Amino acid sequence: MDFLIDHRDNTSTVVRILEPEQLNQLDLAIITRKPPTFTACYEQFELKSLGISFDAFYRYARRLRTSLRAKALAQRDIPAPDESEAVAAQLVSQRMVEALLTQQVGARTLHRLADAYRMTAQIELQRRRLDIAEETVIRRIGATTDHQPLLPAAQSNPPTAEPADDEQNGPNP
Repeated sequence: MDFLIDHRDNTSTVVRILEPEQLNQLDLAIITRKPPTFTACYEQFELKSLGISFDAFYRYARRLRTSLRAKALAQRDIPAPDESEAVAAQLVSQRMVEALLTQQVGARTLHRLADAYRMTAQIELQRRRLDIAEETVIRRIGATTDHQPLLPAAQSNPPTAEPADDEQNGPNP
């Protein structure tokens, strides 16, 4: 696998004991989270019977996920200033989903991630509102420069030289 950070350290018990095909299957299971927990993955691949401790497996799996996360961040383009709020919200939401998928996440961690997501999403929504308001103003200004008034013009009727019927006859008794 082509990772930014090589997670297959030669000193790892997992790398030394497993065959390359088994290691690839284990990597795929860890990455896709099938099974969803490290404990279930450890049991499914029967790593204890192969002489691999849970601690060694856990360090290997964490290193794999960390290297994937680093690679994903490195592959992202540097966003334009207008897009930075959206990217920040995506990163926080991705981290929150990862935290939810682990069994050992605390309520305090989830609360902080949810609060960070709320703040980043709120900033992105404010940016969108400003963009829409700006487009509306531009459309209105554009309409007036094309000689199309924003408000209907008052009809101008020039005064007539002859007085109206009521003025000729005088007041009604």
